Amino acid sequence: MGDAFIADAFVVGRELRTADLALQAKADLQAAWIPRTADETPVGGRCECGRCAGHGRAYHNGVLPITDIKARLAAHQPMRYAPKPGTLQAAVAIVLRERADGTDVLLIKRAEHEGDPWSGDMAFPGGHREPQDADLAEAALRETHEEIGLIVDRANMIGELSQQRPSRRAFDMLVSPFVFFLDGDPSFDLSSEVDAALWSPLAPMHAGHSHDSEHRLIAGVPTPFSGYRVPGGHFVWGLTYRMIETLFEALDPGYSRRL
Repeated sequence: MGDAFIADAFVVGRELRTADLALQAKADLQAAWIPRTADETPVGGRCECGRCAGHGRAYHNGVLPITDIKARLAAHQPMRYAPKPGTLQAAVAIVLRERADGTDVLLIKRAEHEGDPWSGDMAFPGGHREPQDADLAEAALRETHEEIGLIVDRANMIGELSQQRPSRRAFDMLVSPFVFFLDGDPSFDLSSEVDAALWSPLAPMHAGHSHDSEHRLIAGVPTPFSGYRVPGGHFVWGLTYRMIETLFEALDPGYSRRL
């Protein structure tokens, strides 16, 4: 039996063991995602999300601590697509922070500019990859600094979500969402591209309490869209809404995307 054959067998065996460990880790995470019972402290009253069995609303804060998010994203395998020669590539930063009563996500309101297909929309900071960007994660970090003056270090990255394609655009684009975690309450220095930056709690979104719908003009026709109502009355819809749903799917094995 040749040395090459033995080496190949060793590599295959190691890959199989790695795959088994990954499956076991995913199974452990799924097993840990067990709804709390009605006997546990029902802070804020009984939940009415329709997916849980009699626990209190505090359950939805409890399932999203940053330690859980880090563990689940470490086990998550995002889908990536091979870009075509003409495919535009972009990246966004999903920045999280933890407070005593739950985890927040950072959102921006894009300024209204003629010719901007996302003019006035709620979004995550981010943008196109430039030639000087080493990779898409660096593009997300650079754009975040340029748009809102927030410096996020690559060491703060805790995961990546599946790439997204804008569904209402005529051009071919792949958007890569990267998840980061920050401590404290950083200040912002908004560029002319951004009207506002705000923190929104994840728990009401995950529970469905802030789920809403709104009509938007598509080719001149009022069309209803699902989304989330966040602080300030802003409506998160479209690609950003889809990325939040993708985040919840990565964090909660039992999560069902809302229509």
